[in-house]
Amino acid sequence: MEKQKVRKRRNDGRYQMLGVYPWPGEAERWKRYAKEVCGQSLSDFMRDAANTYIRFLDGQLSLAETNIDEIERLEKENEELRLEIERLKEEIELLRAIQPEEKDDFFDRVWNAISRKKYKKVDQILLDAGVVTPISSKEDWLQAYDKFMDELRELEERCRQEGKQFPLEFKEGRGWRKRRP
Repeated sequence: MEKQKVRKRRNDGRYQMLGVYPWPGEAERWKRYAKEVCGQSLSDFMRDAANTYIRFLDGQLSLAETNIDEIERLEKENEELRLEIERLKEEIELLRAIQPEEKDDFFDRVWNAISRKKYKKVDQILLDAGVVTPISSKEDWLQAYDKFMDELRELEERCRQEGKQFPLEFKEGRGWRKRRP
């Protein structure tokens, strides 16, 4: 990128602002740089660059002093943030040691959605439990259905091992409901 003039001397001795603009073909690269690196639009980036350059030319800024001060300030902030992150990691480890991991409440939500009085199909149970929504993708529905069936198999296996009766009943075409006592 070639240097471009930011201001030029007019015949009456005053300076005229020219602005800083990219050469043809470089505009996209400048826009991408301004957005990714500086986090601002290209026009704001150009305005800041021109103002900084003019202040430097007028002797208001000393590039060496500004950079050293800025670097020291950033190093101090970086060290403070690093210490804060380490402190937070230690707190998280302590909290994890105190509180056991919470288990997935999928089964509890599904169990509460199953009725004692009326039969419900799996789709309605999953909707009532809030596991899926009517606008959920097909993959979400299939995953929820598979998880529901896995939970039922595990519950059936546990009941068989403990010698208890399976607490749900199923009727073809109608769905599932809890057994009445």
